[in-house]
Parts: sequence; structure tokens; C-alpha cells
Amino acid sequence: MGRNKKFFYDRFNFRKAFSTDDLNDIAVALGITMADIISSARLAAGMKSPDLEVTA
Repeated sequence: MGRNKKFFYDRFNFRKAFSTDDLNDIAVALGITMADIISSARLAAGMKSPDLEVTA
């Protein structure tokens, strides 16, 4: 992705947010879509919160 370690460190430690461009670049690098990333995050959030309704 052409980003340095600090870029990822700051984002994975919630010091800075990923932008939509960042998420798109990550999706492309992984060979998936940005929608796949969002769906995965929703699923994970739903597993942690039984009150949250998860729809596909």
C-alpha cells in the first residue's frame, strides 16, 4: 500500500481514523471490496453487542 508502519500503528490503535480512501486502498490490496470491509465490521460489532441487529 505504500504506507509506513506509523500510519497503521496510529489507525489500529485508534489514534487516527481510516479515511474512505484508506479503506478502499486496503480493500484493493486484499482483493475485496470496501463493502466487504463494512460488512465484516458490522458482523463483528453484532457479535459483541447482542442488542445490535445485524442485517446483510
